[in-house]
Amino acid sequence: MGWPTEPESRSGLEVQLAALRRHPAEEPWRVRLIVLRAERRTVGTIHLKGPPRAGTVDLGWEVEAADRRQGVATEAARVVLGWALRQPRVRRVTARIHDTNAPSIRVAQHLGMRRTSERYPRQGMVWEILRT
Repeated sequence: MGWPTEPESRSGLEVQLAALRRHPAEEPWRVRLIVLRAERRTVGTIHLKGPPRAGTVDLGWEVEAADRRQGVATEAARVVLGWALRQPRVRRVTARIHDTNAPSIRVAQHLGMRRTSERYPRQGMVWEILRT
């Protein structure tokens, strides 16, 4: 079986691709692959969850288990976060992270995001960074 190997990653990718089929113009606001250039191997995705709504866009990341804890998600998310914050319609970028997901919390912290008081029952706490 090829990438992505994890069921949650597969279903998330399917959601992103379905959204792109329905709204091709949203391509910049959707999924990007994380590829290790030296190995020419896809190890995950960085994804925005659609165009901004009321100035906010949501950011997510998925990295294959074998490739975690190497800074891959942080590096890729930093690039997409920087792009998003340069877009005129974006004032805030959020990420939804469960309290038990310490690696993703560390990614959010490395990106300069801060935890808010907002919570989604199935998706966890909202972390944010504001355009300055």
